[in-house]
Order: sequence, then C-alpha cells, then structure tokens
Amino acid sequence: MKEIRFTNNLGTESTIKSENISDKDIKQRLNDIVGNDKEIQNKIASNLAQGLELYAVKTTSVIVKETYKVDELKNENNIIESRLLTKNEVQEIISMNPQITSVKDINGHIELNKNSDNKYKKDEYNNLTLMLFVYKKTPTTSRQVQYYVETVANWDFPWYASTKERPAVGDDFIGFYWGGEMACEDMSISGIYNDKKTKISFREVDHNANRGQVWGFKDRKRLNASSQNSIHASGISGDITLYKRRKEKQDTEITVKYVHTYRDTSYSASISSGGVGFTVSPKKSQWPLSVTITGIQY
Repeated sequence: MKEIRFTNNLGTESTIKSENISDKDIKQRLNDIVGNDKEIQNKIASNLAQGLELYAVKTTSVIVKETYKVDELKNENNIIESRLLTKNEVQEIISMNPQITSVKDINGHIELNKNSDNKYKKDEYNNLTLMLFVYKKTPTTSRQVQYYVETVANWDFPWYASTKERPAVGDDFIGFYWGGEMACEDMSISGIYNDKKTKISFREVDHNANRGQVWGFKDRKRLNASSQNSIHASGISGDITLYKRRKEKQDTEITVKYVHTYRDTSYSASISSGGVGFTVSPKKSQWPLSVTITGIQY
C-alpha cells in the first residue's frame, strides 16, 4: 500500500492512497510541489533508490519585502523593515506593474519612494521557499518506528550587493522540532551562498534529543577580504533521523522553521522546555516561516 500526502503552496492537501499508484502520477504530483528544480528531484530519486519510502511533502513560498533608508551623500543604505507579503499584496504588485506577469517576476523587483534626490526609501522584493520531506525508513531490530526528515530552504537573490549598501546584519536560524518524544540521530546541515561556490558556515545553537535541533548562520557575508561585494545565502539543506523503540499508535507532527533577523544585534535561539518549538531572542526585528507535516504515526 502506497500512501503519500502532498501539500501545495496554497495549503491544499491531498493524499494518494492506493495499491496501484503509477510512477507517472507520483512524478506529476511531485513536480506540482517542487517545480522543475532538478537538484531536488535528484535528491528525491536518490532517497527512493536507497530504499526510503516517501510519506509526505509540504512546501511554502513567500515574497519578502525589505525596506531601506537611503542617504546617497553619506553612502548609507540601512534596512528599517523586513516582512512577508500577504497574497493580496502580491496580487496588487502584479496588477500595478505591467512588466510583472507572475509571482516569479516579483523577485528582484525594486520600488523607490523619493522625497529628495539624495534621501529616499527603497523597497526590494525577494523570494524564499521552504520545503519539508518526510520519508519512512525501515526500522532496525531495536526500533519499531523510524523516519528520515529533510528540508530545503532556497533564497532567490539575483545579484551581488555592495557591503556598504547592504551590511550583513544579524544571524538567521533554521531548525527542526517534533512531538511524540521521538529520539533523533544523524542530523546534518549544509548550504551555499549565491556566488554558487562559497559554503555557509553553520553553528549549532540548541539541541534537545527528543524535541528539536537548531542551527544559526550568517545570511550575508563579504565575498572576499578585498571585495566591496557581499553574497547572500542561497540554498540550504538539512536532515535528521527520528525514531521510537516502541510503537504507541499515536500521531504527532514534524516542523521545520526558518527565522530571519535584520538588525545588527546578537540573537540567540532556544528550544522550548515545555511545549514544542523554538524561539529566537530578542523578539524585535525578526520574522519566522515554518512548514508543518501532521499525522506522523509513532
């Protein structure tokens, strides 16, 4: 019996549950979710070839608006706000700009609100996609339930930027958390900046063997010591294995959460000691994006 649950960007969930699901049908559903991203398609194919059974896929894609206060005389371009746009705001941008025909075209869009030639506000729009994959994994003899969980976070930043104009501010955070007191092992995280060659350096900021795992990293950094250009985090991949030694016939959920900060402040993250989840402090100048898959049997 094959059972695969899919959720698209609009939050519509559907389930394939049949003994006769064609590979073509599964491939089409996956393409609807992950698009034409060959790297992700290859990753899924590799996991299936290793004997993992795809259980659920969920993804969300958002437009991020960042507002800068510009003073050209002082060569300053300081970020004053970063937030996620609503669906209505996205549609308004499309309707007000003839050159923008789809959500994809908004990425890299810039709007200027000039009070003078030298001092003004600038809005920049970029895309962030967060994906969560859950696979069933054949348990070892000492375990009755085992899952392999994977996430992909993709920023779509189409340009380099001057470090004077776009200083690297704050850390970003990404992590998993889950219920059911499942134990974890074999967690890893990796990523690359949008020069397509510089690797992101991650640090573990909190870990709870039965609740969650969180990493922090710089979302922007100078291209090199002599360069005036900065690069931005582009692709991030993380994974973790969760298991239970005894089956309890209950359901729980697994979440991946991304937190973006945008102030030159020291941030920290901690996993909740009582409930499920993690928080980033201080609470100012940050926003979260998360994807949750429910109905995880253990």
